[in-house]
Amino acid sequence: MCHLVNRIDNHKLLQIPERYYPSKVILFGEYTVLLGGHILAVPFREKFAKWTQTKTQDNRLLGYIEYLQQHNFPELNNEKLDALRHLVLNGLVLESNIPSGYGLGSSGSVVAAVFDAVSVESDPKRCIKIFQQMEAYFHNVSSGIDPLVSYFDCPILKTEGDIMLLEIEIDIAFSLYDSERKRETSHLVDYFKERMDSDPSFAKGMQKILTTNNQIIHHIRNQKPITEDLRVLSASQYEIMQAMIDEETASKWEKDTESIWKICGAGGGGYYIKFNIQQ
Repeated sequence: MCHLVNRIDNHKLLQIPERYYPSKVILFGEYTVLLGGHILAVPFREKFAKWTQTKTQDNRLLGYIEYLQQHNFPELNNEKLDALRHLVLNGLVLESNIPSGYGLGSSGSVVAAVFDAVSVESDPKRCIKIFQQMEAYFHNVSSGIDPLVSYFDCPILKTEGDIMLLEIEIDIAFSLYDSERKRETSHLVDYFKERMDSDPSFAKGMQKILTTNNQIIHHIRNQKPITEDLRVLSASQYEIMQAMIDEETASKWEKDTESIWKICGAGGGGYYIKFNIQQ
């Protein structure tokens, strides 16, 4: 792997990885992963982040690094974090074309890039635990999946107690619909948790969605058709998760006879997933 090598005032060296940190698409398992369900996520390499040197200072990135320093995460090298902070003060930025608030994991790429610069951990089970803590800065609650996909740049399958890096690409035809509406993930996650605690009918509906998600992932792993399950999932999300679907998108979702729609990430705006009806 190539590296950008930078020297800072204290003469310590920090190697900044010269690579891309892709965005991600959660094909199946958004929200239900917080209930213990399975999740299948894939890199979306059209959108990515990468380190670059500029003459400006990224105060948001600086604030994040200082947050990590204050919390003293044992998996992160404190000397390297301090070196990274100095580099950011001197114009190192994380350049990204991943839109924020669109469900593609913009914060996950930030977590992955910072982690890659200051840690040497490579075990996915250990990585996901620290990623959950690191991404909580952005979303309060995190599954850790977004940074994991970006960090390893491969499909991720999470089941009960197991996380697998898939060496093969997931051959499922889908496209992304742009609602042209940003949304705040943390607010939607907070709303979801509140509904789960206070609304038994919503909680029951989410258990149905969890079961369908798990079944789809099982069929994919065993190379079985998933079209009918996709229809069930789409209809269930449309009925139960109306608050996570903006009104204009809901209208298109209901009328489209050529694709099967579902939420992408937190929903509520951003991108939505459209599956090829021939699945």
